[in-house]
Amino acid sequence: MKKRLTLRQLLAAGAVLLALAAAVPYFFSADRYAATIRASLERALQRKVEIGKARFHLLTGPGFSVEDVVIHDDLANGLEPVAYVTSLEARLHWRSLFTRRLEFSSLTLVSPSVNLTKGQDGTWNFQALLRAIGESQSGTALPRIEVREGRMNFKFGSLKAGFYLTNADLDLSPISGRSKKGFHIELSAEPARTDRAAQGFGRFNGWGEWIIAADSESRLDMDLELERSAIGEVLALVDARTLGVHGSVSSRARISGPISNLAITGQIRLEDIHRGDLLAFGGRERTVNYRGSLDLIRHRLELETQADAPAAPVSVRVVVSESEGEPRWGVTATMNGVSAASLLDAARQVNAPINDSLMIDGPVFGVLGYSFPAGVQGQLSIGEGTLQAGTKTFKLDRAHLLIDGDRLQLSQARVRSATGELLLSATYDRRSETLDLRLTSPGLAVTELHSGSGMLFGLGGVPVLDACSSGVFRGSLRHRRAADSPGEWSGIFRLEKATIPLPGVAEPLRIISAAAAVRGASVSLSDLTGRIGGMSLTARFSQPADASHPQQLAVSIPRADISELERLFLPTLRRQRGFLARALRRPSPPPKWLSERRLEGRVSIGHLDFAGVPLEQVQGTFQWKGAEVDLTSLHVKLMNSSLDGRLQVRLSGQEPQYRLSGKARRLPFRGGQLDIEGLLEASGTGSALWTTLISRGVLEARSVAIGDEEAVAMAGAYQLSVSRGAPRLQVSDLELTLGQETYYGKGGSLTDGRLQFDLISGQKALRLVGSLYPPRFEFALSR
Repeated sequence: MKKRLTLRQLLAAGAVLLALAAAVPYFFSADRYAATIRASLERALQRKVEIGKARFHLLTGPGFSVEDVVIHDDLANGLEPVAYVTSLEARLHWRSLFTRRLEFSSLTLVSPSVNLTKGQDGTWNFQALLRAIGESQSGTALPRIEVREGRMNFKFGSLKAGFYLTNADLDLSPISGRSKKGFHIELSAEPARTDRAAQGFGRFNGWGEWIIAADSESRLDMDLELERSAIGEVLALVDARTLGVHGSVSSRARISGPISNLAITGQIRLEDIHRGDLLAFGGRERTVNYRGSLDLIRHRLELETQADAPAAPVSVRVVVSESEGEPRWGVTATMNGVSAASLLDAARQVNAPINDSLMIDGPVFGVLGYSFPAGVQGQLSIGEGTLQAGTKTFKLDRAHLLIDGDRLQLSQARVRSATGELLLSATYDRRSETLDLRLTSPGLAVTELHSGSGMLFGLGGVPVLDACSSGVFRGSLRHRRAADSPGEWSGIFRLEKATIPLPGVAEPLRIISAAAAVRGASVSLSDLTGRIGGMSLTARFSQPADASHPQQLAVSIPRADISELERLFLPTLRRQRGFLARALRRPSPPPKWLSERRLEGRVSIGHLDFAGVPLEQVQGTFQWKGAEVDLTSLHVKLMNSSLDGRLQVRLSGQEPQYRLSGKARRLPFRGGQLDIEGLLEASGTGSALWTTLISRGVLEARSVAIGDEEAVAMAGAYQLSVSRGAPRLQVSDLELTLGQETYYGKGGSLTDGRLQFDLISGQKALRLVGSLYPPRFEFALSR
């Protein structure tokens, strides 16, 4: 009777066998079979192979592992091997147990660095390698080839590409069947670049079949999936520059056909591309169908979108190829009525220098493309729409935009408002950050340009125009800006019916017409005609670019009244102090605009009514520096008389202070002429000015009639003041020539307001009496 084996004995025997299988690699070295192993690998791969230390293993099936394997390539593809393999694990086919020939059921390459090389004939080395494996295993099953955690480099001849696949897992399972031969493919990898940190840019997976045909082109049928990845990382794969695009992208595609003409159909999903996607499809999420072709021989990929509707606003075409180992790719978007607002929003997301206050709406037509390394190219036109700059809204008639790499050119964009129209043209270079903007208008309200010029491209305001609260602009402006500079405006134009508020003046300057020129901070106004208050005027004005230099003004006023002049300049002449300043008797500091004022020039008044006294041809040069005004070369005509002198005004206090020094010639006085040279000082405004008047100097009269006599000459020193509202005159060193006699003396105002002068000549005495206020002189003569 045979003794049966118990379960315990079977388990024990199995354990012994497992222990023996695990121990075999440590007691039996495979190095003496190295030549056989290398020859078997070379036969299976049809390539020269170098191996390092070899070791048998039984637990995962009969086979062995080899360290430091080098698989050489065909010499036509260069000297660099196909692969450097850290460890190669080979499992033997069961037939090898009964024959002396090693046949492999699987080859696993652990952490290899694989070079996929495209030869000069346009074929890839992996194609030849797979075909060679198929031919070497003719009549037998093909081995399973696996890659784990590999790196796959791409070479074009002797030049290695700047991109590769990292963390690559690849399974090539032989297809069993007599009708066809090839491999089932499963692939998972992350694209990466050699000029960036060692990281993947998204991850894709693929599965399908590679069919090897002996007498025809190989065929590929695969499904590919790009996992949800940051769109910026995916774009960085083909363009190492940061494009500033945010959001995520995922895709699924089907690839089938001969390897030289693979048909592609798929779908791409864009998510969260910052309030709108890059191609202006609109919405936070968008799914787009696409189709195309792939040529693995010529290394060219073409894709184009498939619209849901026949007349889609956007169609996109993508072309990817290679040149000398570097990718060359381009995206072309054909636009047929896309919203300009969505395009503008997308441009802001990629850091285009467009001010947030600018809004454009209207249909966009044209072609826009981006290629690497050329950059953006395209030509767009915007039909009728609206343009909003700040708080202003214009009607947009047309606009044409030409994009050439880093250069953008806007040509003759026409915008209109209720007050006129404006032509815009601009050139911007993104690389050098230079902007050249031109504005031209046959007539437009100045208030429109406060937003149009100051905010249209986020630029500073235009001098003079920003100062106008109303008016019409006719002419052209240009703004040029270089990198790291604020830029400047320049131009020549006319101002009509403009209103400019002036600091310290009660009423604005109303310009009827003026020619203006601007260059940076430098401004000039010529041929200016206008009005201020009740006075008409003509003027010239210039402001230098250097703020430390004074402004220049030449103004001519045909007719003026002194009371009107004082009224207009009253905000400058008199300033109210606050309660605390009045209580503490503290002086009120001058306002900033007054402290910073630097103005000089010439003033001319044809006729000036000075409290009923008609002054003609009043003119002089002036310097206004802060709170000090100095009117020099002052010249005034009064009938046949003239006044030459200097007027100084101090504006630092609460009330203005005046100081007039000069000489009046040929004043009519009692049938003769009177000359006065002296100094007059006063402070305040209005009637208060009269009460503070003080004057002193010398006077000289000729041919003055006194009573029935005629004085040949009269001279003396005088002092004039006002007391209790009445003028007080004192004269000293008075010298009077009457006939052949010369009298000396002094005199002046009495307490009752009358005038009295006492003079002597030897033993003769002479008294003159009269009246100063009212200004009527009736002298009485006594001896």
